[in-house]
Amino acid sequence: MPRYFTHYWRNTSVDEYIQKYGENAPVDVVYGDERLLSVSPGDFLYEVTVKEGALYLLSRLEIKTVETRTDSSPYPGETEADAQGYQAEAFQPMSLRRDNRVARAIVEQIQCKTQTGIKNLTFTPSGSGLLDKQTLRATRELTEESAALLNQVIATYEEGHLSEKELKKSGEVIQALRDEEGGFEGASSTKLVNHYERDVKLRAAAIRIHGTRCQACGFSFEETYGEHGADYIEVHHKRPISTYGGSIQVDPVTDMAVLCSNCHRMIHRNPPSYLTIEELRAIVTTAKTSGSTDQTRLD
Repeated sequence: MPRYFTHYWRNTSVDEYIQKYGENAPVDVVYGDERLLSVSPGDFLYEVTVKEGALYLLSRLEIKTVETRTDSSPYPGETEADAQGYQAEAFQPMSLRRDNRVARAIVEQIQCKTQTGIKNLTFTPSGSGLLDKQTLRATRELTEESAALLNQVIATYEEGHLSEKELKKSGEVIQALRDEEGGFEGASSTKLVNHYERDVKLRAAAIRIHGTRCQACGFSFEETYGEHGADYIEVHHKRPISTYGGSIQVDPVTDMAVLCSNCHRMIHRNPPSYLTIEELRAIVTTAKTSGSTDQTRLD
């Protein structure tokens, strides 16, 4: 079974690497200290950096070999001391992307394995909600569920050929939720990670069929935001796309639904245990009823 690890890049290393090799330059070898020896052939390294308190997922490499460094010349952004460590070589190169910011909703779900158990990433205690730079400085082993979330982030960026305008017209989820769901819909093909092809026409059809009022709580963007919110709603796949196992026919009547942003996030809050629309609707109804009861008592 493969294992999954984070591998940290300094911001200066990212900038110097791109300056030397160009935007989206391929990476097939990465370097580190003795902590890199915890990685074995067949494991995966998620290349990351932290900038201004946000996590950036730079690349993902399936590791072929881990050995004493053969090239002692400093890598971009490295010191002479850095160049005396170890290297991990990938089976195939993958582009280094510095614009791939991971949404806070995803970062909060990422967990690492430690000697004392499973732990979440650390945020600064100042209340600013910034990710602590030190939390990923060491090579850290991820849980399988956390790796799956990062795979979805990569899939979204790898297949981002739809314009933002097209995505909004079809009722696509906002950027943070796109990161959570990942992928493009339907047929799966391999690019170091699986991506899932989405069909914009299906989304448009779902909106025509189900309308623009949330099917869980009844919220309407147009009623709240006027003309600015007209025709907007998010489209939800009742069965997660990543479970399709291949290209399948999707019926927008029975397989898709429309949800407001809040309800959509609540359904996907605890993957892989997604709520059904009926379950979420019951939660909303119970919460509203409880609120009415409490208000009555107060009066």
